[in-house]
Amino acid sequence: MKTKLRLLQDWQAYQALTYESKWKAIVDKEWATYKTEWELEHPKETPLKNRFTFMVEFMKEKYKDETEEMKQKCEEYWMTRKSESPALADSDALRNLEFQLYVLIRGLPEKKSLTHVARAINKLPRTLATFGQSIMDQTGWHVTIMAGGPSPEDGGMIMSFLLA
Repeated sequence: MKTKLRLLQDWQAYQALTYESKWKAIVDKEWATYKTEWELEHPKETPLKNRFTFMVEFMKEKYKDETEEMKQKCEEYWMTRKSESPALADSDALRNLEFQLYVLIRGLPEKKSLTHVARAINKLPRTLATFGQSIMDQTGWHVTIMAGGPSPEDGGMIMSFLLA
């Protein structure tokens, strides 16, 4: 059975490059403050966030506010990680060629790189889940979203996602 490794998201590459040297001490301090304030306001309740969730939200916010230069470094780190992984590099060239052919035949946005498309597709389940939850929270409606299309990671094979 072939194991499919997930590629890093933008903020995860950013975390790998900056967390220990730049953010860990700040996250530790802000986490302690969050936890203390929570316990004062809700003495008998567990905090809504655990430390990991708190750190993830922190890193996503910091990445969002970063310079284009740093975001480029994260992209380079991401590409290096991908090329160094045998499982990810395995038949990558063939899949990319097949997807490029699919793009030419189907007329998908040619200005988007395969990397950009693959990363956007990898983020789609979480994005749609957040979108669906937001609609439910605001309206009380039940939400079903179905999306599908070619996957650059699978040579242009059609994949689909259903959120119900």
